[in-house]
Amino acid sequence: MDIIELSKVAKDYYNSVRTPSLKQGWEKYVLTDGKTALFVGAAYQPKKGEVVFYLVVKNKNVLCQLYKTYEEPESSEKNNQK
Repeated sequence: MDIIELSKVAKDYYNSVRTPSLKQGWEKYVLTDGKTALFVGAAYQPKKGEVVFYLVVKNKNVLCQLYKTYEEPESSEKNNQK
């Protein structure tokens, strides 16, 4: 799945939970793997295949931006070379 498709999953989840009368605010971080989505805290570290989006309502529009992606941990060999 590309990032556009993942953002659609996150946005659909956000919209399914929020109240339609909301005009401003309600900032949330949404984790998705393309199949499922759920709210997480800003400090959550995505696992492989997961991404976190930041969503908020501004002037009745839902804004969605990529917040975090999975990062490979540095191997011990790389750490020893430094």
